[in-house]
Amino acid sequence: MASTEQLIELLRQQGPGGDLTDPRIAPVADLLARREAELNEELARQERELEETQQQARRRERAEALRGHLDALTTELASARALLDDLTAALGACPACCGEDAACRWCRGRGGGGFTTPDPDGFERFVVPAVRMYVRMRTPNNTEEEHRKSVE
Repeated sequence: MASTEQLIELLRQQGPGGDLTDPRIAPVADLLARREAELNEELARQERELEETQQQARRRERAEALRGHLDALTTELASARALLDDLTAALGACPACCGEDAACRWCRGRGGGGFTTPDPDGFERFVVPAVRMYVRMRTPNNTEEEHRKSVE
């Protein structure tokens, strides 16, 4: 398709002396110039819309990535809380603060290990193996090599 400049040049060639003010050619030249301006405005508008659409797509992608990260952190936090609940029960400690918060509504900072009766299953799972290892490591005849063998 011919550009506006090419069409105007063709009109110049048709007019006497290449004059676009000829009353027969001027309306067509004006129409072409207005149409070119309209098309340029429309093109600029579409380019802006495309850029906005692309920005929105990038924002959506970032939001989805953040949601995924948030979901992973939420899952990790829930797992950590469940483990902490198991540990505090095994130690018989305050489930809210482990005795670390003087303003705790449950224990007022006195809820360290042994605050309540330890959970027997949790005690066997967490505390007994730790105590066994502690005793083994504190025994004078126990060397690092013997420790490694006992762990294997």
